[in-house]
Amino acid sequence: MGFVGERGKRNPFYRGILDLTLENLMQMKILYVEDEPFIASALVRVLEQAGFQVEVAVDGEKGIEAANRQLFDLILLDLILPRIDGFEVLRQLKEGSA
Repeated sequence: MGFVGERGKRNPFYRGILDLTLENLMQMKILYVEDEPFIASALVRVLEQAGFQVEVAVDGEKGIEAANRQLFDLILLDLILPRIDGFEVLRQLKEGSA
C-alpha cells in the first residue's frame, strides 16, 4: 500500500507515513529540551494527555545526556538555553560527538 497521488499513481515515499497507526503514535517517546518551567509543563501536560511519553531536559547539557542515554522518536528543542544553546545541541547530536 502506498499513497495514491495524482493520476492514480502510487508513491512509495509516503508508505511510512501511512503505516503510522494511532497506536504507534501513542508509543512515541519525546525528548523536550526547554528551560522555562511554565512552557515546559504546559506542553508536557498536553502531550501526556494525548498519550505520548515525554522526558524533559532543562538545559542543553541535560538534553545531550538524555539523547545519548535513550533513543527518542522526536526531540523538541528550544534554541535559547542555558549552558549549551539549542544550535550547539543540534550540531553535536547531528555529528554524533555528543
